[in-house]
Amino acid sequence: MRAAPPWVAEFYDRKSAAAGPSGILAHHHERAQAIARFGGVTSGRVLELGSGAGGSAVATALAGYQVTCVELSEVRTGYARQLASEHPAARLEIVQGDFMTVELQDRFEAVVIWNGFGVGSDEDQRALLDRIAGEWLAADGVVVLDVFNPAGWILDAGQEVVDEETGLRQRVDFDGILNRLLDSWWFDGPNGEPTTQSVRCYSPVDLELLLQGGPLRISALELDGRPLAGDQGLVTGALGRAWGYRARIAPRSAQEEARHDMRAPRSQD
Repeated sequence: MRAAPPWVAEFYDRKSAAAGPSGILAHHHERAQAIARFGGVTSGRVLELGSGAGGSAVATALAGYQVTCVELSEVRTGYARQLASEHPAARLEIVQGDFMTVELQDRFEAVVIWNGFGVGSDEDQRALLDRIAGEWLAADGVVVLDVFNPAGWILDAGQEVVDEETGLRQRVDFDGILNRLLDSWWFDGPNGEPTTQSVRCYSPVDLELLLQGGPLRISALELDGRPLAGDQGLVTGALGRAWGYRARIAPRSAQEEARHDMRAPRSQD
């Protein structure tokens, strides 16, 4: 079974150790609300993959859902457990592990990935989506993904700043051949060696191609809480400047599955 790339645990441990715990912020509540507003799931079980310091998971549990969250980083998992202890009414199970390999027994009405889709290769994303559909998603469940969009990262490529939260040097770049954002941080001082996260970006058509031949399909896209359509998709529109957008993904119907059984094999990376 495929595992997370080797850099992932170190990068997020070190970044989170520098930043400290986040608590529950406004965007965490927005994500929790999006499960009903955009995903259409108003109750039941929610699985969050790549749950970070726990802000979104706790906010989702406080919104009335029963939540299981999975996070690889030991530092972030510790922050999440501390945050959960401050909200004992929240129905929340925290699992430290790699969501590419972790074993979970339950089925969920919603599976959400707020900030971790695209880590690894295209085949890694397909393997993850196949696991979600085959092992974790309830029959009428939905997947809600925040997807990194190439355009915004291309616009910001080459920018270097001192991060206000951590005081660390940070540089953003973009690999136009592999369509990946490169986010480098200098954890050992401004003259040390950087540690870089590399994340695959998908335009909406790239996401559609990624899902071809698989058990899931796009059922809706949105950007900043509004349906993504028409002029928003132009280079001069909102998508032409956005770092990311949100996708609702659902199982294919029986008829769609039958058509896909006759498909050609998936192309390789």
